[in-house]
Amino acid sequence: MNNYINIINQVAILALIMGVGFFAGNKNLINDELSRGLSNILTNIALPTLVVSSFIISYSKELLGSILEIFVISIIFHVVIILLSRFVLGKYNIDKQQIIKFMFIFPNGGAMGVPLIYGLYGQVGVLYLSIFLIPYQILFWTYGEGLFSHETSSVDLKKYLSNPNIIAVIVGLFIFILSIKVSFIIKQTLSDIGAVTMPLSMMIIGEKIASMKFKEIIFDKDVYFCSFMRLIIAPIVMFVIISFLNGTPLIKNICIAAEAIPTATVTVLFCEKYNYNTILASKCVLATHVLSIITIPVMLMFFRF
Repeated sequence: MNNYINIINQVAILALIMGVGFFAGNKNLINDELSRGLSNILTNIALPTLVVSSFIISYSKELLGSILEIFVISIIFHVVIILLSRFVLGKYNIDKQQIIKFMFIFPNGGAMGVPLIYGLYGQVGVLYLSIFLIPYQILFWTYGEGLFSHETSSVDLKKYLSNPNIIAVIVGLFIFILSIKVSFIIKQTLSDIGAVTMPLSMMIIGEKIASMKFKEIIFDKDVYFCSFMRLIIAPIVMFVIISFLNGTPLIKNICIAAEAIPTATVTVLFCEKYNYNTILASKCVLATHVLSIITIPVMLMFFRF
């Protein structure tokens, strides 16, 4: 019962902070320029700092085994969901198909996933999530962007390794595996900076939602289908996969939470870049973020180990 209450409380906190961002966006307290600046701080400073701080933990073979476990689960899941997306979404025209396929496969792992996992499982949860997102990041910039560009992209190692969050994972693994002692001052500084990730990310999402039009999504069946695939089917697919795998309940529950979150907001940017339906993408981004306030606690309460 306490676990269920904790899930509901955490989602409620995220929703309230998102509401503050929504209010600030409506009142123009956060304009486009400020929003871009806050997003840069989030992705280049706050998130990487939180990731590094999550790795400042005593080394153990059990913990290393769990890291490898969630990495393997991530690979298996992404292979399965890509194959499933090809089968389920074949009836759509190429424009809608690629958009919904991308949204089905790629959730908002950084801005939404990290705050949720951090709130539910603390810094060790962020550690596991950052490992889970490694295959995700590789596929995101290769297969994911390729859905819109119609090109099979190879892994640009330089571009991949220059990602602040990947750098943070590498630095964190280095600290963890070598058991490097980090001074209290550095550790606390990293922790304090990383702590702004949750409120900052949710306020940014709230501000972006404020700029979208709710009325346009009500009668669009494609929006509901996309939301259903992203918020319901994706976590159920994860649940089914890990039900057949050995592993700790903590790792399995984090994997489900990582897939119960709304779609990646960058979908809209890809649609703009490659001349796809930005209106549909914007509607789906809005719908999944709003509906996730209800679906996240439901999915995490019914599908857990």
